Amino acid sequence: MLYDERNPAFHGDGKVITSWNKVRKGLKKTSLMQRCTWQEIVTCLRADGTLDWLVAGLTRKYGF
Repeated sequence: MLYDERNPAFHGDGKVITSWNKVRKGLKKTSLMQRCTWQEIVTCLRADGTLDWLVAGLTRKYGF
């Protein structure tokens, strides 16, 4: 799941995270379902430096 960490629906007992946890618990291999935030991706892209144009665009449009 890729999400914006600022969205409260993905934290604590938010609707999305509650549903996500239910689905994940139903899997035989729970490790197949992972979470990642846009902020984590932008941090990695920023550190790499080769996609600065993409980082700039995401920062401008979404404030990451």
